[in-house]
Amino acid sequence: MRRILLGLAVGAAVACALPATSSALDVDVTAAPYSAVGDGVTNDRGAIQRAIDAVNAAGGGKVTLPASRTFLTGNLRLKSNVELTIARGATLKQSQTVAHYDYTPLKGMIIDTTIPWNFTFYRNNPLVYAAYASNVKVTGGGTIQMTHLPDVADTVLNDAIGLFQVSGFELSGLHVIGGGVPYVGIYFSDNGAMRDMTLNEPYKDPVSGLELISSQHVIVENNVMRNPDGSPGATDDGIALGTIHNDPRSTGWWRSDVSEPLSDVIVRNNVVEAECCSALAFIPWASQTADKRDGEMRDIRIENNVLNAPSAWDSVKCWCDNPWNGPGGASYSAYESDQAQMTNIRFSGNSFGGGTSQFIRARIAGVRGVSFHPGNPYVQNPGFETTGTSSWTTTGTASQVGATDGLSVGQSGRFYGYIQDFGSGYTALGQGVGLQARTTYRYRARVQTSGANVRLYAHNQCTNETVGVTHASSTSWRIYDLTFTTTSACSNYEIGIDSSGLTGSGWARIDDVELHGPRIDDSDPRIAYAGNWLRFPDPSDFFGTHSSEQTANATANVTFFGTRAIWRGLKGPNMGYADVWLDGVFRGTVDLYTPGYGIDSSLWDTGTLASGWHVLGIRVQGAHNPLSAGNYVSIDSVAVSGY
Repeated sequence: MRRILLGLAVGAAVACALPATSSALDVDVTAAPYSAVGDGVTNDRGAIQRAIDAVNAAGGGKVTLPASRTFLTGNLRLKSNVELTIARGATLKQSQTVAHYDYTPLKGMIIDTTIPWNFTFYRNNPLVYAAYASNVKVTGGGTIQMTHLPDVADTVLNDAIGLFQVSGFELSGLHVIGGGVPYVGIYFSDNGAMRDMTLNEPYKDPVSGLELISSQHVIVENNVMRNPDGSPGATDDGIALGTIHNDPRSTGWWRSDVSEPLSDVIVRNNVVEAECCSALAFIPWASQTADKRDGEMRDIRIENNVLNAPSAWDSVKCWCDNPWNGPGGASYSAYESDQAQMTNIRFSGNSFGGGTSQFIRARIAGVRGVSFHPGNPYVQNPGFETTGTSSWTTTGTASQVGATDGLSVGQSGRFYGYIQDFGSGYTALGQGVGLQARTTYRYRARVQTSGANVRLYAHNQCTNETVGVTHASSTSWRIYDLTFTTTSACSNYEIGIDSSGLTGSGWARIDDVELHGPRIDDSDPRIAYAGNWLRFPDPSDFFGTHSSEQTANATANVTFFGTRAIWRGLKGPNMGYADVWLDGVFRGTVDLYTPGYGIDSSLWDTGTLASGWHVLGIRVQGAHNPLSAGNYVSIDSVAVSGY
């Protein structure tokens, strides 16, 4: 996992100051000994690169492309402590002549189709590129002009700006136009800002505005992705936020064999007009990391943005399926249970144009500020086993709150969460959940303390109201229950444990968190799927989605605590037969065929059971009623009583 260089909010990391040294240079690339021509015809790559190299060797400084000139170039390599300034009125123009590059770039859009989205710009070096560097800037009021030949197959396509493993960066004030690929790609970098950029796209090829991947402490603000006529400035995803791990496309200017989280990110005051896909996209594709914290997306603030997409697309979307390593295979299958962890995503003051229904498919352990995704109605990583604080939101410093795999007599599993050092200030470990209004829930957890009277809480995040509290002070591991009832104000709650005003050196530990309520949603981890179950959005579904599968012998085992369970799901003209088990005993077959589609709230009922843990098993038989056109079996939710 990346070492976090600044433990502060991202707002403190928005400007990377270049070192003030006696040997620092401030050079004009048109002056001797560099002598760039700037006529838009001559290849100026060598002159600009020599200036960058000289400033880097001198310890830092500025390389300026002066106004009223156009500098034609192939790829440039920006280096540590160098600020590349494209002055207002100046243009850095991408060359389409292969000889103007210091390597042989690929041409065309797609390398091959054996890997999904295997675009050439993931291999070709960006026009302005920095890697394994620190304290770099690309600034000024000028233009970066990406070019395009009449036939895309003959065109060299690369990002306008690309950063990989850069610590401390600023991209600001520039106008970037055209090219048909992502304008800016920031990968595995930290402590930087992209601000006051204007991005325009005239060519209508798929173009993302910004790809911010596996990076930390980054602010993206005051950028405009809208053409002068009001048309979309991005024709693919506008702002894409994500994590990746072992991405097979990473064989060029970036790598993903060691994953890092996307954390401490602010996206604010941007105007994004997207023609296709989404204005804001989440891409949690690092689901296969050994330590889930390494691939997590966490602590992200989306504030005061205009996020517009056509009505056929979503203004905010999660491309949740991992196409490289997930159970859906090496393709994008919409099998969305294999995403990386996401937590503490906060929205405020945004406007949205386009749909939002797809965003409900994202598994996010804590969403605030948007009515179309209040959070999932279940606890993720309840035993801290996948791994540590992944999916949990922490309040307090690393020494105060977290998770450990240390041993404690009586603990369950390898990891447990902790809060400690109460004297250093308020400390909390919590997780956001989306709950039904005016409904009773039971929050259960195993807790051990130093004897201090810590608090288990349930908190309404919309009204800032604590709706339930119980205290724990046992010095040995003990199960505590908190029963609480939600209000009608909102569905967004947080459950957790906190120090609640305690002072001193006391500590508390928490493990095996459970949240019991009247429904288990189709995406709940308590449903163990085998087979290629796919999730589909529909407003009539509980929490907006249902899961369906048609492959024979695919199964879904629902583990629940209570005295009764009722399976709710879809019936319709292409639905098949489903076999049902209860606690390992076959109980019969359900015919899901009806002439028209509709949700049935009682596909199968367990009847009254002894209070305790049970398993409802559902198996796709792979056969159907003679009147049906298919074998599909659907799960929307399971209603539970006696929890």
